[in-house]
Amino acid sequence: PVTMDITGSNFGTSPAVSVGEADCVVSASTESTITCDLEALAGGDYAVSVYNADLGLSNDDNMFTSTLEISSVTPSSGSFGGGSPLIITGTGFDATNAPAVTVCDAACEITTITTTQIDCLTPANSGSGATEVCDVVVSQDSGAATSTGGFTYDQSLTPTVDSISPVRGGTGG
Repeated sequence: PVTMDITGSNFGTSPAVSVGEADCVVSASTESTITCDLEALAGGDYAVSVYNADLGLSNDDNMFTSTLEISSVTPSSGSFGGGSPLIITGTGFDATNAPAVTVCDAACEITTITTTQIDCLTPANSGSGATEVCDVVVSQDSGAATSTGGFTYDQSLTPTVDSISPVRGGTGG
């Protein structure tokens, strides 16, 4: 959680704080200061308002910005055939309205998501070289974050089938 300090006036004895639609849990307050803890939010700008049960709502023209960013992509390389489990960590991922995740502009199938981690399966890549370096991009309503060169398709990590035997036959008993 993020600890937020708010200063102003007429907060009352037991104020409530909202950041967008989220509650910021008040841990300490006076008539002019509030300290509250805010759980992770999807990236974007959120209006902050204080509710005083005796006086009503405050102005809501002060904004809190939750940052959308990618801090790591693991593993950093995998098979040209796709299907490599990819873990993207960062902040501000939209766990409610799932973002689009791409690797080399192809969709990475999301398996799980939180505001700080996305797990997805890499798409196949038809590149013909020994390696192909790709950007990993998370795109959502509030914007996009890019890990430039975040994943590399690597021929040496790609399973290869050279032959099968027999090449035809029945499979019945």
